[in-house]
Amino acid sequence: MPGPSSTHALIRKLRALGTLSPEEAEEIVSTIGPTRTIRPGVDIVEDGSSPAFTTLLLDGFACRYKLLRTGRRQILAFQIPGDLVDIYGYVLPRMDHAISALTRCTVAPISHAELDVVTERFPNLTHLLWRDSLVDASIVRTWLTGVGRRTAASRTAHLLCELHHRLKIVGQVNESKFQLPITQGDIADALGLSAVHVNRTLKKLRAQKLISANGQVLTISNGQGLRAVAGFDPSYLQFRKEAGD
Repeated sequence: MPGPSSTHALIRKLRALGTLSPEEAEEIVSTIGPTRTIRPGVDIVEDGSSPAFTTLLLDGFACRYKLLRTGRRQILAFQIPGDLVDIYGYVLPRMDHAISALTRCTVAPISHAELDVVTERFPNLTHLLWRDSLVDASIVRTWLTGVGRRTAASRTAHLLCELHHRLKIVGQVNESKFQLPITQGDIADALGLSAVHVNRTLKKLRAQKLISANGQVLTISNGQGLRAVAGFDPSYLQFRKEAGD
């Protein structure tokens, strides 16, 4: 079982979604199994599978995606540390999408049998896990709205604002800087754009001095300006106000 520091992101996320007692935090941590490492490009969970456990992402970036018969990929969400990437598999008989590692990822299982025990003992924890899965659905609705109605600049800015907000909640942001180890192709597959269009859009946001990049480190230079371009309202992420302060 990983130590408390390894699961810190999960506990921070759950506490941002609602009240979590020390006993509940200790209980959910106690259910976490041994860690394993997943190489970039390898599926953590396969489409159509029926996992016997839920996977906690401890380190790295992953994505929820669907693959068309033509081989084209649609990314449905980015997964960050603290995410239970396949919590749907706890309730549904089989997964209707896949989860892939975009970077080197460290993951750990929580068996469904353990979840049965924990959720029966702690109804509030059940509520938090339910809320977490509903936030996933909210993200999909927000992304769908963006693909259908936002400009390329607006949807790109919105994605950066979202990732900054989510990463800040789990302690992965240093002031206005955070690791963004995903490719422009990944962003394109998430936003319904071409990689060339994403490249042009990011250059435009940099030229407007809204963001800057140094390798895989992204800095939001003008948060108010970036949020204005995005039309970003973080309320759809359902985090308690004090959690984002």
